[in-house]
Amino acid sequence: MPILSGTSCPKGMSTGATIRACDKLRCVACDSSVIMIDGFSWGNMTDYLFLRNNYPEVSRLRARLDSQRGSRAYACQCQHNSVRETKNIKSEYHLKWVCGG
Repeated sequence: MPILSGTSCPKGMSTGATIRACDKLRCVACDSSVIMIDGFSWGNMTDYLFLRNNYPEVSRLRARLDSQRGSRAYACQCQHNSVRETKNIKSEYHLKWVCGG
């Protein structure tokens, strides 16, 4: 199962013995790869149009990111999510993301 997590969990592929935040997520809604930005969370003003116009340029995305130690901001071209604790992607039912291996 793909895992989303804050910065306390390393990036990579989970195995039976280790849990890692998938670093090869892909959005099936917009067919874009999902970027991860450590130490930030998405602000309240982040929306679809902002992501469409600024993805994947992290320097431009920073306009809607808030610095937050331990958090990890995820985004594709149409969806975003901020995570602090480890969770299964299935718990985030609104996200159409899969782990690309």
